[in-house]
Amino acid sequence: MNVVTNTQPPSATTEGMLSQIVRHGGIFGAAAILSRLASVLLLPLYTRMLSPADYGIIALVDLTSNLLAIVAGAGIASAALRAHTSGDDSPGHYARIWWTALLVTTLTATVTFGSALVFRTPLSRFAFGEGTSQFADYLALGLAATWVLSITVITDSYFRAMKRSWFVVTLSLSRLLLNIALNVAFLVWLRLGVAGILLGNLLSAVVSLLIQAYVFRAEYPRVVFNRARAKEYFDFGWPLIAAGLLSAVLHEADRFLLRGFTTLHQVGLYSVGYTIAQGVNSLCVGPFLAVWGVLVYEVGRESHARETYARVFRHASLGIALVLFATSMFARPLIGFLTTPEFAYAADIIPVVCLAYWFFSLHDQFKTPALLTGRTLTTLPTYIVAAAVNIGLNLILIPRFGAMGAAWASVVTFAVFSFTGLFLYRKIAQYDYPIGRSLLVVAGMVASFLVMRVIPSPVGQFVVAAVASLAWLVFLFPMLISKGVSTIIALTARRRLSDAGGPTL
Repeated sequence: MNVVTNTQPPSATTEGMLSQIVRHGGIFGAAAILSRLASVLLLPLYTRMLSPADYGIIALVDLTSNLLAIVAGAGIASAALRAHTSGDDSPGHYARIWWTALLVTTLTATVTFGSALVFRTPLSRFAFGEGTSQFADYLALGLAATWVLSITVITDSYFRAMKRSWFVVTLSLSRLLLNIALNVAFLVWLRLGVAGILLGNLLSAVVSLLIQAYVFRAEYPRVVFNRARAKEYFDFGWPLIAAGLLSAVLHEADRFLLRGFTTLHQVGLYSVGYTIAQGVNSLCVGPFLAVWGVLVYEVGRESHARETYARVFRHASLGIALVLFATSMFARPLIGFLTTPEFAYAADIIPVVCLAYWFFSLHDQFKTPALLTGRTLTTLPTYIVAAAVNIGLNLILIPRFGAMGAAWASVVTFAVFSFTGLFLYRKIAQYDYPIGRSLLVVAGMVASFLVMRVIPSPVGQFVVAAVASLAWLVFLFPMLISKGVSTIIALTARRRLSDAGGPTL
């Protein structure tokens, strides 16, 4: 048996992996940053053209479509990414992996969403309540867009696996600009309201899929289907379907329960605050997972994997905490600047949901042992426990506290979710995550937030928020600040030498 050994020292291997995460994650992050920035900049338009109830309708359309997308996707993208890193880099190997994934996903998505479109009227009554069958057309647009996106997940995963980050980012930004242009045209000029947003999402998704499919077909012109590979995908992916549905309960059951106990207006306000916090979390976690979802398997083949996993956890958990903390500190002025007074309550939702999503982000790294060994079935008890906690807490808290009750239910649920997972996954393998340090840092950030909130003056709150955010940045990442300052000094010195006519390095 041939044994491959790693001749690099641990620090070199770890730094190399971290460098890849930063480099490719930074490129993916550029698209995510611009996407979230565009969403924020468009809030003044959207909140003036759409009411909180309209936001509630869009949220429930998205939630219903996303539940079906989990079934349609069948965890195939994750299974294909795992197969991609098996060590065989021949074109025929990649063709079998990704053509099989694309064909299977297209079939499952078509069956799932085709059936939903046929029964969209009763499905609308389920999502919005009795007497709301008029929303069936909205639901049809959402289902069509999600069908397209379910297939796009496969082609997008292929380009990420090949580390074609610039192609993915360029296409993502092009789709974003098209989506914005369509939404503005449909909202401002045609006055289509909710239908305009959903139609813009559908058309931009179709264009993106066609471009990715064209490039993929150019690289692998011969269609290849491997039955054994398809079975492998389903064996790996079916626990992820159950986990995904249970995950949807964690993230989205509160919206359905809010609709049952309150109004679409309340659902809309909660959705705006929740979406901003979730979006910021995605801004941090999305680029990281886009690269880490591939590298996690590559790291597992290295002799110094345990060190790398621990270091990645430390940097990721603290970096995500810092961004979510800054978002919480500036939530009120942000909402006040970007939206109308009708949406002001959303600012109180944002800090609580930010705390919830920090706890949730830990699970993405805690589950590494289950991914490496292919034992995805071990994730199900974690989701079952957390889903039960979430439903129970929402049923208790929403009738008494409304949207704020749903937000605090998310905090407890996500903490239970991540640490239940940690307990179970450690039975497979243990890594020395610096969990205690991360929890102490978050506790300190919560204390900083509470101090800021007791200051009566809005100006005083803003100053404290800025100072506290900068102080935590310097405390957590002093080397990053040092490198940044050194770079600025070097560039300034080089420019002065250039202006003086002296030699430059």
